[in-house]
Parts: sequence; structure tokens; C-alpha cells
Amino acid sequence: MKNYLDLKSFENMIQLQRTLRVMEEQINSAIRAYNSNVLVLNDKIVSISTIVLAAYLEYQPAICFEARESENSDPNVSFLFR
Repeated sequence: MKNYLDLKSFENMIQLQRTLRVMEEQINSAIRAYNSNVLVLNDKIVSISTIVLAAYLEYQPAICFEARESENSDPNVSFLFR
């Protein structure tokens, strides 16, 4: 009879550990979802604020640097080796 009680206690403890693990995984999943939504919201707030501020300050998009074809050639460094 004592072995049966020990076995039953052991099984109950294993079940408790499984339940706790599942609950912890669900909580962690909910935290990840919440944090993901917070990041999206924060990005939208920053983007909207930046757009409004840039319009107010009359910022214009900058032109990217592009080298002319003549500037794409290899530099002449032969004078360094005389």
C-alpha cells in the first residue's frame, strides 16, 4: 500500500511539473506577443512623429552620393613607389 501512495505522489508531482511548464510557456508566449506589439506601436509613434516634424521643418529627401564614371577608375599611386 505504501508503494502505491509513493507512486501516486510521484505521478501527481510529475503532472504538477508538466502543468507548471505549460503555464510558463503560455506566459512566455503572451509576453513575447505583448512585447512585439509594443515594439510595433513604438515604431509607429516614432515614424509618425518624425514625419510630422520633418514636414514642419520642411526637410527634403537627400540625394544619395553617386560617383561619376571618371571617379570610378583606379587611382594612380605609382608616384608612391619611386
